[in-house]
Amino acid sequence: MQYLEDAEIRNEIHTYLIDVDKLTQHSRELIREAIEEMEGIQADFHSLKISFNTIYLFEQDKHLVYEPDYLFNRYRMITLRSALYNKFQPLDVQKVRNYCRTKEGEALKSGLKDDIWSYSSGEKVFGVSEQPGDFTGKGSSGWKFLALSQLMADCFFYEKGIFLRRITPYDNLMFEGKIIQIGQPLKLKNVQYKRPLINFIARQLKHDLS
Repeated sequence: MQYLEDAEIRNEIHTYLIDVDKLTQHSRELIREAIEEMEGIQADFHSLKISFNTIYLFEQDKHLVYEPDYLFNRYRMITLRSALYNKFQPLDVQKVRNYCRTKEGEALKSGLKDDIWSYSSGEKVFGVSEQPGDFTGKGSSGWKFLALSQLMADCFFYEKGIFLRRITPYDNLMFEGKIIQIGQPLKLKNVQYKRPLINFIARQLKHDLS
């Protein structure tokens, strides 16, 4: 994030390669349940592999993820019902479930591109997508796979005991006595938002970044 660079908070993009077959049996069962609930093909789910990028603050040894708006949809709400989130909370689960219910219209604005709606890896698990925006039949294999990938990543981070905090564009930020959604200043990239954003991230990380 440019704001972290401006505040001289050392960070880098870190990529984790996550292999379902190397997760614990309990995690694999949670993933299998999610695939079943999204009407996917379970036969080959043990071969699933994803790459997952985080913003790694290496001096604090903590990870951030900024979630794009197309993740907030009906399929993500299914995976957020997983029992995993009773013990691992990289986000405010109740709030994000609400975003999934109320912000799907925003997800449709950016999530209808072929490489998101009909993600090729998703079709191997969930079949061929319907036309963009059509939730009947198979719906979106890409959206389903992206929702599943978030659950897979969270299982991985929970098992490894790695600190992860997810930030959404709908999280609230206090600026000049007003509450705004964090997605707004991140898009505008205005220097006036730098300190409030740094303070917000510090609270999420439970760490002094001053």
